[in-house]
Amino acid sequence: MIEACIMLFLARFLVLMVPFKFWRKTLGVISAGQGKPASSETYNTASFVRARAIGRHVRRAAMMVPFRAVCLPQAMAARWMLLRRGIDTQLFIGARRGADEKPFDFHAWLMLGDECLTGQEERDGFHSFRSKSKATM
Repeated sequence: MIEACIMLFLARFLVLMVPFKFWRKTLGVISAGQGKPASSETYNTASFVRARAIGRHVRRAAMMVPFRAVCLPQAMAARWMLLRRGIDTQLFIGARRGADEKPFDFHAWLMLGDECLTGQEERDGFHSFRSKSKATM
């Protein structure tokens, strides 16, 4: 839980204070598509158990920290924590049409196979962005 709080703080700091180009690489590849990048069979049961636990810790920590830890910092924190444990996940960032005063809403979610670890609640209705590297290939 302490690690989750620290990672959320770091993620929130980067999002608010540091230009995206300087921390973009810490996210790894941002996936395209709607959230089923790999079959669940590619991951072992221990990876799923650990990933679900970390997702839960990050979501709980987000409610406890003294700042708004919304979807992107949660996805970043969980991804970093899982990478430290050798579990590779897929980070999705997407958009949908917003209300008149706000033309677009944005959302981030983290997936392991077909399991959504963070951002599940609002994931439906968002279309993920395609990464530049995939678009130019």
